Amino acid sequence: MNNTSANPITLNECLSVASQCATKSEFRKHSTHYRAAQINGWLEQCNDIITFTSKDECIRRAQNCLSPAKFKQWQKKYYKAAMENDWLDDCWQAIKTSRRDFTLDECVNQSKACINYSDFKTNYSVYYQVAERNGWLSQCLNALPKHSETYDACISAAQLCKTEREFRATQSHFYLAAKANKWLADCYSSIRRPYTLEECIAQANLCETKSEFKRITRIYRVAKKNGWLDECFSHIAAPSVEPTLDLCLLKARKYSNKRTFKMYQKELYKAAEQNGWLDLCVYGTNLTLEDCVMVASQCTSRKEFATLHEQYYQAAKNNGWLVRCLSALKPGQIIKPNKPKAVVLDPTKEITLKLCIADAKRFSTKEEWQRESFKIHNRARSNGWHKHCCKHMKKS
Repeated sequence: MNNTSANPITLNECLSVASQCATKSEFRKHSTHYRAAQINGWLEQCNDIITFTSKDECIRRAQNCLSPAKFKQWQKKYYKAAMENDWLDDCWQAIKTSRRDFTLDECVNQSKACINYSDFKTNYSVYYQVAERNGWLSQCLNALPKHSETYDACISAAQLCKTEREFRATQSHFYLAAKANKWLADCYSSIRRPYTLEECIAQANLCETKSEFKRITRIYRVAKKNGWLDECFSHIAAPSVEPTLDLCLLKARKYSNKRTFKMYQKELYKAAEQNGWLDLCVYGTNLTLEDCVMVASQCTSRKEFATLHEQYYQAAKNNGWLVRCLSALKPGQIIKPNKPKAVVLDPTKEITLKLCIADAKRFSTKEEWQRESFKIHNRARSNGWHKHCCKHMKKS
């Protein structure tokens, strides 16, 4: 189906959607409008609307809520703006003084003026909350207008979306109309139309590198399958300079190890590997002996130096400074003298007083002796040698 039949998204529509978003990330979730703003250069204007909120607008939004908790929950963007600009007291006052005694007829009449359920709940939330609290919600929802959108309008709205989920989320009015009239199958079939060459090129033009375009998996696969990659990559200039040692050194300086250098600079990594520059590029010549010694002096072992400070360790190794660096390692923790070796019991011989004394000298308390050498400890106790064996121990 030809895409020209679809109504293009206008700047005002993008600004309207952006004004309902609390953050730029939330605006990105409306992918159809975000993509239109991105392609047409309207992102800056949309972002300005997202980040700007007036005091009057915050107060007006607060009046549509029954309580401060509902204001915080349903109007996050305006609650945050009010909090940052110290307008919360005015918003709370607006919540207290605004009318809350709507009748059933008023709630029903208000719902009749809404486009759909989402419009009623979001833009007229105070009526929605009153109806919910009083058990009138079903009557209000039954009063919502029936969907009168035409078949062509629903198809055109679906063509603006790339997925069924996007159609439901960003074109909910047309989705509900299509669902009520059993046109969803036709709408979904128009969503699944193949990408055209022009669309693939338009997406590729938004990317600075081939790798960035490859991340848009679905469009990249269509372009590759149809042999359009040359056209898509025509705006991406091939490198005019062959990879040199200076270029590799310049780029590799941003990365601390080979893995990250390879991940982000595959072509330069390959050139450096082929020319034997890899260690020089990754571990660099910009590190001095003093730098390596200083870092080594903060480590307690060679393993710690090599693992936690790979760049400095390899630089020291490549430049013959490793011995100097290892001599600067700071002393590790004080190692306590080893205890006497455990007594090895011979099953053919009896446990003697001499053996019990030798075994007890391994421990500093009676509890430790009993816990670690249960059998010899109990034999000493049963033979009356316990006090004699424990003379050197501290009293617990």
